[in-house]
Amino acid sequence: MKKQFMSLVAILLMFVLLAACAQPAQQAPAQAAPQAPPQTAAPAGGADPEPAADFPGNATITLIVPWAPGGGSDLGARIVQPHLEDYLGTTIIITNPTGATGWLGWEQMLTSDPDGLTVSLVNFPALFSGYLDPSLGRTRYLDDFHFVANHVSDKMMLVARADDNRFATIEDVVAYAADTDILFGTTGVGTQGHMTFEIIRQEMDIQMTMIPFGGAADVLAALLGEHIDIATISVGETLGPLENGDVNPLITLADERSMFLPDIRTWNEVYPDNPHTMSSQRGFALRAGTSPEIVAVWENAFEYALNHPDAVERMTELGLYVDFMVDEEYNRVIRDFEQLVIGLSEFMGW
Repeated sequence: MKKQFMSLVAILLMFVLLAACAQPAQQAPAQAAPQAPPQTAAPAGGADPEPAADFPGNATITLIVPWAPGGGSDLGARIVQPHLEDYLGTTIIITNPTGATGWLGWEQMLTSDPDGLTVSLVNFPALFSGYLDPSLGRTRYLDDFHFVANHVSDKMMLVARADDNRFATIEDVVAYAADTDILFGTTGVGTQGHMTFEIIRQEMDIQMTMIPFGGAADVLAALLGEHIDIATISVGETLGPLENGDVNPLITLADERSMFLPDIRTWNEVYPDNPHTMSSQRGFALRAGTSPEIVAVWENAFEYALNHPDAVERMTELGLYVDFMVDEEYNRVIRDFEQLVIGLSEFMGW
């Protein structure tokens, strides 16, 4: 009787096991939306990123760079483009609508749908001058933008042609322009180059005529073609021409010497009684009103792309100092920079 009972138990256990094997496999629990690697832990060697969550799907993204191709702003955007594509899992098309000192491109972004599919490079202080200059009659302000991430902080420089014996130093420029007008190339009206021009002209009380261009590449072409005498471009835009032996860097508008050009004096070293600094801040913005969920995806995407080892290495080779900031810190820096520019209103004739 005992043996019969044990056999019955064995048969029942076999049926239980067979029933369990016949059940469909349970689905794995839903995963939380993946996050990009933190700034201090970008994937070594360019490891594949986690795919972004729902946004942007298969939609193509437009990245507006409102400056001529080949300049520092354009090159920096193109360096991070493939890493943004990797993170977001879609195609990003870069366009270069130039004009109105960047505002032609920014207006395109501000009139697009706030769906996160149009993002723009933003440059400061050029963006400020677009609305601080009352003669332009522009009705867009900082609040029309959602500033997502800062990319680069690039100090301004004054350069001459390497073969121009008139201008070996900044003192030569000041002495020459005391009684002879010189043609001074900048990247456009209201840009950091224009502000650099006004600082030098006003503080030194010298004769200079500003010749604005559409971007650094155009300024350098005019300088090397001997259409202008000197020019102001950023440190990052100087290194290539300097390596080629085309330009002579005269001075930087900075508090400290550049890590890329440690032998070049700063304005504040030479003229400590009239200290001035000026830089090109480059970051990325969406149209105000973009949903917080989409903004969060973009913040993560930029954190991944701007800190990617390959991108940082290539940016450093170009002399572009990666200065990643997001959220409150980035917006605080923008507001502080705006106040600095407002302080230059008298120089700028505003």
